[in-house]
Amino acid sequence: MRHANQPDDRLALTPTQQELYKVLADQHVGIAVCYQAAIAIINDEVLPDRLALAAHALRELMEKLPNEAGAIDMGADLSTKINELRNHGGGSGRGCRAWW
Repeated sequence: MRHANQPDDRLALTPTQQELYKVLADQHVGIAVCYQAAIAIINDEVLPDRLALAAHALRELMEKLPNEAGAIDMGADLSTKINELRNHGGGSGRGCRAWW
């Protein structure tokens, strides 16, 4: 059983995920929060159908990125996408819930 003062492993991000989170947060906090939620869903091994739920969240997020941060090459590797997001700036300030 996890105690309140222990970190939640489901929220842990790899170094690459941390870098993407930082760039997303610099552009639009709502998108970054949605990204972290998708990762938490993936990491929650008890959650039934977690991969389908996370895939849906990430599809929604990717659909909104071009509108929020400029055109992104969907075929590019993750490092390239992070750099493109970093260089585009922008964002409307809307939160994740505004999409659903």
